[in-house]
Amino acid sequence: MQQQKSLKSLYQIVNYSDFISQMPYIMNLLYLSYSYLKQNLLQTFVNSLLIALGVGMILLLLITNQQVTDKFTKDLQGVNMVIGAKGSPLQIILSAVYHIDFPTGNIQLKDVQTFQKHPLIAQTIPMGLGDSFQGFRIVGTTTDYPTLYNAKVAQGKWWAGSMEVSIGAEVAQRLQLKIGDEFAGSHGLALDGETHEHRYKVVGILEQTNTVIDRLILTAMESIWEVHEEHAHEEEKASTQNVHEEHDAHEEHTTEANEDRQITALLLKFKSPMAAVMLPRQINATANLQAASPAVEMARLFNLIGVGTELLNGLAYLLIFIALLSMFVVFYKALQERQYDLALLRTLGASPTKILLMIVTEGLLLATVGCFLACLFTHTTLYVVTAYFLKITWLQVWQITDTEIWVLLLTIFLGGLVALLPALQVYRLQMTEVLKKRV
Repeated sequence: MQQQKSLKSLYQIVNYSDFISQMPYIMNLLYLSYSYLKQNLLQTFVNSLLIALGVGMILLLLITNQQVTDKFTKDLQGVNMVIGAKGSPLQIILSAVYHIDFPTGNIQLKDVQTFQKHPLIAQTIPMGLGDSFQGFRIVGTTTDYPTLYNAKVAQGKWWAGSMEVSIGAEVAQRLQLKIGDEFAGSHGLALDGETHEHRYKVVGILEQTNTVIDRLILTAMESIWEVHEEHAHEEEKASTQNVHEEHDAHEEHTTEANEDRQITALLLKFKSPMAAVMLPRQINATANLQAASPAVEMARLFNLIGVGTELLNGLAYLLIFIALLSMFVVFYKALQERQYDLALLRTLGASPTKILLMIVTEGLLLATVGCFLACLFTHTTLYVVTAYFLKITWLQVWQITDTEIWVLLLTIFLGGLVALLPALQVYRLQMTEVLKKRV
């Protein structure tokens, strides 16, 4: 065993010594390749730019598609089905799960109580939507909702009573809200929506989860009901002629309101896969109720988006092909023009293999420069678009993924391969004939 270890150590020393001894040759090879690319700066720039555009577009699509898919999948965790008002199932999912669309309407709480006690359903989470603050949606729900995403309180506490809110990390950061701050919500998602008189109080700030919770303002369902009953109370008071009639009318209205409580959607978590087969028909048969499956609707959405993505992918691959073809033509023409220089190198002792390696190194350097520019272009574009146009904070714009590394390595390899094909002419080069032509 000791002898094997000694032999292994000796082998490593020899290999290391060989590598060190070859360093001057490798550096000389890199210097010659760099000098030629620098001499033909315009061609080098054009080819590098074509590679950068092609690879950059592919990386842009891959990174965006991967992170958006992961984000959408993560936001779906624990939600097997959503019950909403009759309308588009996709709109129900986008509004109740991702909070990026308007709901199809409200549903009566009493209409879904049957499904809250259904034996195939493990958990139900009510949601009340309709208001927002500075573009961030106010969601009436229970603490079971943030628990789906393993959300925890970073400061303060969970909301407890009416008009108390716990806000997501992105909301706190963007709006600079602190514990104890108060604000009034506005109707809808628009910044210029009608402002309500009721004011919410911040009692908790949640830890960042990189899910939809980060951009929500969470409160109790009672808060949503209280705010939206405000107008009904005011209209009733205006039409009441005396204190006694106003008191009776108010009590009657309160009783009716308690019986006709409304929610926007009900999130369902199944006990058994059989629920996915049996429940949709039962739900859709109920007046004004619509069942929406997140998995099905998002699959449809990604299929629609996939057409445009495939078209852009095709354009990106075309740009890469044009760049590699241009590299091939440039190297082929350059070898015709450099025959005399290559012949001189041969007479100075350079073997055909060494000259071939020099040309391949030029291709590798050119592809490397293009990949560096592609990487810079991709991540800078993502940063500018997400930070200044889409205002997205969850996209990891500076993260280097394994897929991105493999794409860059493959492009560099293809760059060397493209240079290798015309470089094989070196073996057919007749030094004496080339030198005679220049004498």
